[in-house]
Amino acid sequence: MRRIVAIGSSLFVFACGQTVVPTDPLSRDQLVTNASGALEYRRPSWCAPCAPCDCTCADPIGSAPRTEHVLIGNDDSTAAPSFRATLTTPYWLGRHELTVRCFELCRVAGVCAPIRVRAEIEDRVRLPARADHPAIQLTLDAARAACRFFGGRLPTSVQWEFAARGTDGRPFPWGASLDCARGNFATLPGGMLCRFDVDAYPPVGSFPSGAGPFGTLDLAGSVNEWVEDTTVSPNWYRAQRALNDRGIEPVDPVGQRVPDETPVEPFQHGMIRSDGINVRHAWILGGPIDQPPFNEAGDSQIGLRCLWDRDPSRR
Repeated sequence: MRRIVAIGSSLFVFACGQTVVPTDPLSRDQLVTNASGALEYRRPSWCAPCAPCDCTCADPIGSAPRTEHVLIGNDDSTAAPSFRATLTTPYWLGRHELTVRCFELCRVAGVCAPIRVRAEIEDRVRLPARADHPAIQLTLDAARAACRFFGGRLPTSVQWEFAARGTDGRPFPWGASLDCARGNFATLPGGMLCRFDVDAYPPVGSFPSGAGPFGTLDLAGSVNEWVEDTTVSPNWYRAQRALNDRGIEPVDPVGQRVPDETPVEPFQHGMIRSDGINVRHAWILGGPIDQPPFNEAGDSQIGLRCLWDRDPSRR
């Protein structure tokens, strides 16, 4: 028995145990059926490893068995207070944000619901033209489902931030100095602030000079990204800092949730925002993100990248 499904302008014919082979290179050889009949992702032969079309390209963050001592947060009035932490478990983080192409594959496989965006920004997710651009307007549930489909999960805010800042706690992925040319930024007057250029909105990986300490791209100057420990209280950051003051480094910390009725503060929630950076730092935690309308309808600039506990290229 065969099943026919459409993706963008392409037509798929699925047969048990067979590779999907449509004619459109946007989707050729990207989905296969496993023994149970479910569709799984496979990087197609025409897609070079870690090109934007590679949905499971990931960079190793840290290396076992070494323990990483990292700086989390930022000593600034607009950011969470900093603290030192110990990370003991290596992981792989997506080199790119999940693209429109990859999210559409998840949809075709029956795991993800279609992206629903406002009419005025439909062109930003239109296939095939926007295949290699970041997926946007995603809810937290949609982000989690997409990562599960590709064999991963969302990172915690600490894991995301370590990938961006490394062991030296750098204020920007590329180093110590503000440089608006290293991301999709427009430089504002005075050179003290870079603002995300929504009108340009390029494909993922367009700014290799903006890579983070482990080679991860678009950690600043692209869409906002979901993390798993949403609604992280600033009091949690202060509690970790208090442990430091007693000579203790928290191990593999995960932000604690706060009640929904807790007043919103600029850094209270666990979504890493990278749309605007200033001369001091690139990391701001924004919110509210797991309350309506964000987790019901999404926001126009929220996307994601996935984390894997093992190298996804060896699955």
